[in-house]
Amino acid sequence: MDPFDVQPEANAVKLLHDRGIDIGAHLAVQVTANDVRHADVLLTMTSKHKDRLIGLFPEAKDKTFTISEYATGSYAEVADAWGKPMEVYVAMVRQLDTYLPLALDKVVLKAP
Repeated sequence: MDPFDVQPEANAVKLLHDRGIDIGAHLAVQVTANDVRHADVLLTMTSKHKDRLIGLFPEAKDKTFTISEYATGSYAEVADAWGKPMEVYVAMVRQLDTYLPLALDKVVLKAP
């Protein structure tokens, strides 16, 4: 992700709009040390994202996972759709439709 490109991509806006979710005004921000400190779990879509996050915040190693490994216990890359055609976004959403409910259930079960 270009740190100066904070607007959501048109393909993401369209796919989420089709689900009744408006992200048109969303702005991406960089993860901060404060975010990491207060997070119980940090989820990424790819191992590259995970490695980058741990590289920046080594103290987060034990609470940083790819979404697939957190949700299912096994590793699978989620398509990184940034800058790619709509079909890559559609594939990514299919993957997230599988992993997100499982990950959310796990987070809820671990909540105090």
